[in-house]
Amino acid sequence: MNDINPLPQYRTEIDQIDNQILELLAKRIEVVKKVGHYKKTQNIPALDQSRWQAVLDKLELKCQEFNLDFELVKDLWNRIHTYTIRVEEQL
Repeated sequence: MNDINPLPQYRTEIDQIDNQILELLAKRIEVVKKVGHYKKTQNIPALDQSRWQAVLDKLELKCQEFNLDFELVKDLWNRIHTYTIRVEEQL
């Protein structure tokens, strides 16, 4: 019988993935700032509803592909989107 507890290794893997998610989120926000600066110089509103709907549609397909709960992912993306719209508007 194998008495080695795999939980510490699993938790380490989760911690590494969490760090990657945070790094990617920070990179995403930096790109959002570039978009926001461009939109500001061109007098383009922060929210483009058709673009946002296209993002959600693509997410739904990706969730099916990766067998993820779309409602969970949509909730996360809505939170990210709300925050990034605020970032753009504050530039």
